[in-house]
Amino acid sequence: MESQPNQPREREVLLLAVYAGDDPAVRAQLEQLLSENIDWTVLVRLAMQHRLVPLLNACLLPIGAPRVPRDITQALGVWSDRNQEHNRAIEQAVAEISSALQRLGIGAVFLQGPTLMQLVYGNLHLQEAVNPAVLLRAQDLDSFHTLLTAHGYQPQQTPAVPGTSSPAVNNAFHRAYIRAGDDSAIEACTAVIPSAHGITLDVDALRERAVDYDVGGTQARALSLEDLVLVMCVTGGIREWTVGGELCDVAWLLRNHPEINLRQVRTRARAQGVERLLLLGLGLAQQALGLPVDAAVTDNPRVRRMLPEFASRLLADQASKPRRTAMTRLQLQLRDRLSDRSRYVVRTLLAACRAGLAGRKQKADSQAAKAATTRNKTHWSTRSDAWEKWSEMTRTRSAEFSRALITAAGVGTGHHALDLACGVGDTSLELGSVVGPGGFVMTTDLAYDMVARARRRAAADNLNNLHFCTAAMESLPFDDRRFDGIVCRLGIMYCPRVQRALAEARRVLRPGARAAFLVCGPREGNPILKIVHEVVTKLFELQKGDAVIDPFRFAATGSLGEEMAQAGFLDIAEHDVTLTQRAPIGTRFWQASLERGMSLPLENFPRDTRQELEQRMTAAFEPYLQGEFYELPSLSRITRGACPE
Repeated sequence: MESQPNQPREREVLLLAVYAGDDPAVRAQLEQLLSENIDWTVLVRLAMQHRLVPLLNACLLPIGAPRVPRDITQALGVWSDRNQEHNRAIEQAVAEISSALQRLGIGAVFLQGPTLMQLVYGNLHLQEAVNPAVLLRAQDLDSFHTLLTAHGYQPQQTPAVPGTSSPAVNNAFHRAYIRAGDDSAIEACTAVIPSAHGITLDVDALRERAVDYDVGGTQARALSLEDLVLVMCVTGGIREWTVGGELCDVAWLLRNHPEINLRQVRTRARAQGVERLLLLGLGLAQQALGLPVDAAVTDNPRVRRMLPEFASRLLADQASKPRRTAMTRLQLQLRDRLSDRSRYVVRTLLAACRAGLAGRKQKADSQAAKAATTRNKTHWSTRSDAWEKWSEMTRTRSAEFSRALITAAGVGTGHHALDLACGVGDTSLELGSVVGPGGFVMTTDLAYDMVARARRRAAADNLNNLHFCTAAMESLPFDDRRFDGIVCRLGIMYCPRVQRALAEARRVLRPGARAAFLVCGPREGNPILKIVHEVVTKLFELQKGDAVIDPFRFAATGSLGEEMAQAGFLDIAEHDVTLTQRAPIGTRFWQASLERGMSLPLENFPRDTRQELEQRMTAAFEPYLQGEFYELPSLSRITRGACPE
């Protein structure tokens, strides 16, 4: 295993740990490194960014204290336990779907998921859980759609592909479905590589060579070992090996299956114009991880010249990324055929043109949007006192919504998370507990007064892992690929430039990580919010103002999902969260909504006006009275999506 000059110690530890196996020499070298000054926050963050936490945990667990701090061992263990539970659930779902596919005679080949994890590592739990993906013929897509919906899966809220009846198409070759009850997901593909990359693999040949493997006691069809190496190297190469876990998959597959015929793999790659991509992957695994590969298989002068540039960025912190022009140059060099290079150039230029047109339109709309942002800032600043006043009294109920949102975003121990439109910090406080001392929460809001109150509450809770920043979600002052998860509770529907805000969220999110947004559901599902607004508007003869956009803006099913799909998010899914408040007769359960939402402190009303208001509220809420209590539902909708890799 070659050591990269001047590489950070944490990166060197991770490179050794993820491929150490039972090699005593490597383990001795690793223990020596661990005895030095290691920044454990950096190490764990790198492992999370590159999907290597299970491998890191498996390597560090036998070493233990004092070289590995106990809190790190505990945090990695908790994360790995959750990952194992997720993997078991995925394995069960794959076995269930695979059996159904066989009964219906649908020829599906699994491209990723537990089948391949078992092949690669010999242990289902040594890879971070990934959604299963299947390769289908185009004519089987509708049958597959029917099968999945019968098993409780729902398509994502994205436009239908022309010429088919099934919805949920992220692009021309990919569909994704999710089961709301347990958040299980499954993806269907008709090709292996997106057409935008200018490369076409022979999917018919991949299907013909596919092999049956056992998954949870059920036979599932997957790629042959040789084809699996080829596909892994091609997909990793077109993604520029930005996720180190993908390279580890290649190395561990070849380590555990010495029978793989790499000469045959190279012959297939050459026939399809992807030989350089294959050799780059094998060369990186050899140089960075110490994978023994026959030099006659990998010896290619052009690829050898490119290896140092890719190796220098392997397992790098994803907060920084190479310039786009540099990677475009390398991508051109990695394509064997002139026709593939031409297609790649044309499609890259088209994408740049579309981005330029979108930018000009956005600039034309900016003046009105800036005025709306200014009104929003004033609106929420004047309400910060009321939100702080009621925050502790509503904290328990609020925490349930926040926890559901955090789960949807996939935020866990040690993560770096971003809270948009934080208000007085309800969700940020929950995030601080979830990520733990090794994690980091950036708390942001448009209104300084809200951020100041969130800061004060965090100090009262002794949370030292929260950091604060006044910022509009349409213009975030953070580096690209900075965060492992983003949450936004009751904020996105007030944003005047939703597409710009979503583009910013996607920019600062690391590849594969998720953003989750909680919005109000339909008016009928939120009687407190609906009735308070109606009663106050009639009593005071208020006119509809233009300071803040309608809070029910994204109440319609799929409306926010469509916006997220347009912004380029993938794996989009939504589900409803309903909590019911039981309020005794005679209580002003509506007062918090009155003061927080409309900035009308009850104590400022004249006595007769206050009595009139209470009478009208009592009459309006009478349909929700059940015995001695009001039963008051509160329906919110959570929509989440993943940042493309």
